[in-house]
Amino acid sequence: MPPKKTAASKKRALSPDKTTDKAARKERPAPAKRSRASTVHASATEDAPSAPAPVPATTEAAVSAATTATQPQPAASATNIAAPNVQVPITTAATQADVDDLAKPKYAGTFDLYGMELPFLKDVYFPGQKAEELHKTILTYQAKDDRTARIVFPKNTTGEGEFICTIIRDPMEEMPFDRISASGITEVKDIKFKSKYGRPTQGVWNGGGVKAHLEIDNPGCGIASSKGTISLHPMWRKVEKDGKVLELFEGTFTFRVNYSGLYSRKGHGKGETLSLDVWAVRGKGKDGI
Repeated sequence: MPPKKTAASKKRALSPDKTTDKAARKERPAPAKRSRASTVHASATEDAPSAPAPVPATTEAAVSAATTATQPQPAASATNIAAPNVQVPITTAATQADVDDLAKPKYAGTFDLYGMELPFLKDVYFPGQKAEELHKTILTYQAKDDRTARIVFPKNTTGEGEFICTIIRDPMEEMPFDRISASGITEVKDIKFKSKYGRPTQGVWNGGGVKAHLEIDNPGCGIASSKGTISLHPMWRKVEKDGKVLELFEGTFTFRVNYSGLYSRKGHGKGETLSLDVWAVRGKGKDGI
């Protein structure tokens, strides 16, 4: 009997193509590990020369750009902080003080007075207390040189002013008196006058008032005595877009003339008293100051 063949596991031979591929894979070098993208970008940034960071413009450079090339720049110092064309902010307190000073009524120059009982004026203002419409209407009559009375204050209260009213007349001459002086001019914090038509609904203007004494200068032989008072205070104020200031005042005046026996015997009685509540605006042009 022939000897048994020992069982041995024989490996199957690989095909030539597969053998070649396996050998090629063994000889092929291992691929290098890929770097992460962030690292690549970081390396590129580190390797490349960095661009200089932008330098912010200095205050001096900004000022130089705002001014002309030929304009010299002042050196900064503790007493000269602001350069030309640079606005220095004003404190709130200073601004408010300036506003209060501008809004403070100034009683100098001419004021034209208009009786409150004139129907073409009171019907415009009341009801509704429409001060701006009243002011506009008064100016139309002022443009025609039409008024009830006029008071002229000097530039300072120590001087003497003048009161002009065509309603107050010499009964014999049937003409206004030559001159009624306004003296003892005094600015006061408040006057007690209150109009029966009320204060404006908008743009009401509060402030100190002015008072003065009235008297006929050099009265004739028919005038025994005369005296009167006038008082005004601010009522309404508006500043237009172009900076023009509109102002309206209100007040009252009373004037009493006592006749001598000469006028009394002529049938003119003992005298005459005139009392009127008035609205007032500043005189036109230079007269208003």
